[in-house]
Amino acid sequence: MAMAITTTFSEEAIQSSGSGPDGAVRPPDPKCGLSYRLGESGLAGKDQLPATMAAPATRAVFQSERVIGTFRFLYDTVGSDAPAMLDGTGARIPGSHEQFVDSAGAIFNAVYALQTGALGYADPVQPGQGEYDVYIFNNVYYGETVPGTRIGTTTPARYITHINIDNDFQYFYSAGMAGLRVTAAHEFFHAIQFGSYGYWNTDVYFMELSSTWMEDVVYGDVNDYYQYIRGPWDPDRGLYPARGHFARPDFSLLKSDGLTEYSRAILGKFIERRYSPDVIRRSWEMVPDGIAVDALDRALGERGSSFREAFLQWSVWNGRTGPGADTAEYTEGREYPRIVTAPLIDYVSGRTIADTIYTTSVSYYPVNVAGNPMSVIVANLRTSGSPSLASFRYEMADGGDQSFKKLSNGIYVRLDVPDPSNWSTVETAPAIIASVTPAPNPFSAGDSRVLDFHIPMTTRPSSVILTVLGVGMARIFQGPLGVRDDLSSPFVQVAEWDARDSFSRPLSSGVYIYVLTVDGAEHTGKFSVVR
Repeated sequence: MAMAITTTFSEEAIQSSGSGPDGAVRPPDPKCGLSYRLGESGLAGKDQLPATMAAPATRAVFQSERVIGTFRFLYDTVGSDAPAMLDGTGARIPGSHEQFVDSAGAIFNAVYALQTGALGYADPVQPGQGEYDVYIFNNVYYGETVPGTRIGTTTPARYITHINIDNDFQYFYSAGMAGLRVTAAHEFFHAIQFGSYGYWNTDVYFMELSSTWMEDVVYGDVNDYYQYIRGPWDPDRGLYPARGHFARPDFSLLKSDGLTEYSRAILGKFIERRYSPDVIRRSWEMVPDGIAVDALDRALGERGSSFREAFLQWSVWNGRTGPGADTAEYTEGREYPRIVTAPLIDYVSGRTIADTIYTTSVSYYPVNVAGNPMSVIVANLRTSGSPSLASFRYEMADGGDQSFKKLSNGIYVRLDVPDPSNWSTVETAPAIIASVTPAPNPFSAGDSRVLDFHIPMTTRPSSVILTVLGVGMARIFQGPLGVRDDLSSPFVQVAEWDARDSFSRPLSSGVYIYVLTVDGAEHTGKFSVVR
């Protein structure tokens, strides 16, 4: 029986749904002119952009300009384009244009110092360029980073840019100074991308998701990205628009539509939490040698992972958001909506899910097995070529040959696709802990950074407490452990420990007894340390 995601929406529903921080009903705001203008002009298909691209959004004449630190601000002092601060009611304050420019100067220079300083990104301001130009006028978008003169003859092409920003942020989801802050963080990161690393025509999605993520790195208290992940498409509120990652996880990660790519800031949040925020920087440093998805794969490889592994783990995390989310994963996961899934399937012997999803995307299928819930995640991991739809058949049965895998709930499953190396599935089914095994055992600090306790359990335990005893049964360590999925075995959780005692000292060579208490049940064994 074919099952598919059946959410349908209208443009009217999108435009009339959603709420801002003040609770007002509103659609998501247009974030950045880059996605829109590249897509609408067809320039997203070109690795080199024409210099004339700057013309439509460039004001020819401004009434005033000021240099503040690294930046030159061009703006009007009177008229509808003049910048203004907002009062407590959200109204423009007459004659406050210089105060707005002062604020913009402080914010942009702080962003510049952080991104090119502590965060380690290459400075996009070229020798001899002078100050970086920021144009302030009444804008459709929060801001735009506009490529102008090409820098050298590198491939991918690099560009000197300028930034356009709105003149008051009066009617945006993040109004006033909050909007100015996230815009500075977002748009100057685009300037870094264009000026320091280069533009591949395939990478608009990564430019936008990483710039939206950067907003939260620099100004984590604003949370403007919430409107793109939960705005009018929050399933908990019964609202399902056509775009946004939690509404359309089956929409290719590598595809841009002027909205969904902003919601993919959560990929940056995942990478930051699971690995390190430095992985995003290393990806951009590797972009000159290849497109973003390959650069990300290489950067993750430096952390002992891969794009494939991270994408699957990210998909698992995205299936566990909502009001009861585990904040050990996404720190703000309880603020995110639940992922949209296909309709519930009641398992009967021989059931099959037949569906289509885009390449580099996933779909979620809840299954009821004799009253016990199971979640099936089907992932298409192909990253080569243009994003396209692909079909699959997911078969469930009471028994099967070696081409099936047996789940812990007793049913057999297999995925039928013409290119199996590009696909994977993750199933979460009820399981009973049979045994806990530490690895590596023996543990050698020179070879391993952590000691993993593998727990045969597909649902995330709510509590894992480790007690380690040494010679004479003296307690060496006791404390809670973090838990992650073992992607090499979908029915195993892994509790990680750094093999240090309660005083953070490395364990000496010897044999130790462990007691791992998982949701109140104790599991005991031994491991050895070799130094």
